[in-house]
Amino acid sequence: LVELDPMQPHGFQQSGLAVRKGQSYTGRVVLYGSPGAVVKVTLIWGTNDPTDPDPKHKPISPELAKKFGVRLGGGILFYGPPGTGKTMLAKATAGEVDAAFFRVSSADMLSKWVGEAEQNIKKLFDAAADEKRAIIFIDEIEALIPARRDDGSSVMSRVVPQILQGMEGFDKKGDRAVLFMGATNVPWQLDPAVLRPGRFDDKVYIPLPDVPARRKLIELYLSKRPVAKEIDFDALANRLEGYSGADIKYICDRSATIPFLQSVASGEDGEITQGILNDVVTTAPKSVTPDMIKRFEQWALSTSGG
Repeated sequence: LVELDPMQPHGFQQSGLAVRKGQSYTGRVVLYGSPGAVVKVTLIWGTNDPTDPDPKHKPISPELAKKFGVRLGGGILFYGPPGTGKTMLAKATAGEVDAAFFRVSSADMLSKWVGEAEQNIKKLFDAAADEKRAIIFIDEIEALIPARRDDGSSVMSRVVPQILQGMEGFDKKGDRAVLFMGATNVPWQLDPAVLRPGRFDDKVYIPLPDVPARRKLIELYLSKRPVAKEIDFDALANRLEGYSGADIKYICDRSATIPFLQSVASGEDGEITQGILNDVVTTAPKSVTPDMIKRFEQWALSTSGG
């Protein structure tokens, strides 16, 4: 979860602070092409599997990496359903290693003018290379590195190879750790070349929140709002099976809007009740379908060789 501090003046750019599960910190994050902003990040759910790749290990231990011949930086792809917090995990990783964080989208990079897209990519890589530790995060990466087809797009035919070459070029800069991170809701639309070893070595599936995570999300989204004591958070968390983090936020926001409007009309203070929450959940559709989850599982098997 990220809260922008409205009191923070624009124009300041600095790396974020450490983020650990269950705790909150405040720091500034570099946004490529945008003013910096103070963010407050709370890591709510994630994997507890110790064998899963930990993004912070390679950039933060250059001496050990050199000793064991481990590549500094590298690439990690976050994939999964929409609304599960992939972007926030990337920002939290930047905070863990005290790294400059460059968030990039296809709109930042691409241009209709010949040569401008290539210049934008070069500026990005040069800026990251100037930092001791940097994370380049490409949101909706499938738009920037799509599967190449013979569709006559001269821009993409130049941009995709340049990005792929740039991802490997930092290996030769031994004193700099640059971690490439990408996030996508449609990993099967990526250029297969970006998935091979040496580019995105680690692929991390970000699933829908489980019961404890859903309960924590509900608590956070309702924590500063007037709620009835009768609300059963455990029952509500169980009922929200299959809902994404973004879905849960919508349900809480909508549940707050109803008593707000009633209070405006009546002039009396209202509150969010169990009944209001139940009614909103009944009408709130799930943004992630079982077929979508199945496709992610099939893609994971196809890329792992399983």
